[in-house]
Amino acid sequence: MLSSILGLYAQTDTVCVSSPVGTYHVLGWQTSTFTWDAGPAGIITGQGNDTISVEWTAGAGQYTLSVFETSIDGCVGPTQFLNVVVLDLHSTTDVVLCSNQLPFIWNGLDLNATGVYEAILIGSGGCDSIATLNLIINDVLTSTEDVTICSNQTPYTWNGADYSLAGTYTANLTSISGCDSIATLNLIINDVLTSTEDVTICSNQIPYSWNGVDYDLAGTYTASLISIVGCDSIATLNLTINDV
Repeated sequence: MLSSILGLYAQTDTVCVSSPVGTYHVLGWQTSTFTWDAGPAGIITGQGNDTISVEWTAGAGQYTLSVFETSIDGCVGPTQFLNVVVLDLHSTTDVVLCSNQLPFIWNGLDLNATGVYEAILIGSGGCDSIATLNLIINDVLTSTEDVTICSNQTPYTWNGADYSLAGTYTANLTSISGCDSIATLNLIINDVLTSTEDVTICSNQIPYSWNGVDYDLAGTYTASLISIVGCDSIATLNLTINDV
């Protein structure tokens, strides 16, 4: 860039840290040679009768530099000041999202995977603006649970809800990473079986053996068994005993 420094008061210029070279006109009287009091911020890379080129060695920041003018007859002219702003436009953004929020659009890019991404933009002062994105994508979790119960065990409580009918149910939860967790329940409900048996015998046939128990008196009896599917099976015996 080419800038002019007017005597006796400060001018401001901007350079980019990625291209930190400035060339300046110094307006003075009987200008011959110059001393650039750059300090740690820059070094002189070239100069003419009324121009000086400076390459900045410092990082981003604001610097005040001085030009001391010496005329051809040895007189010292007024000190001229230059305020230089060195820009380093670099930003970093951390984003965490869930896989069902994809694609993630960032600076015109559609992103679908965890990673580190960069975009080079043009920022203020015409300098490159390097934007960095740290993108983390957490999965949406899914789980399936198969449950078989007996009808006398209803209602079945799952994730805070009570279920009394067989079927497939889903629950939308939130995982530890903050993403959806979709849980599925396959619920099977087996019936409690009941059976009734009417038996009539003669008194000379007692005892009557039923489900491992001997009975000598007429009456109604029940036995709690386990069905083939693991549920209760309630059997009832109506026993009638006729005299001989």
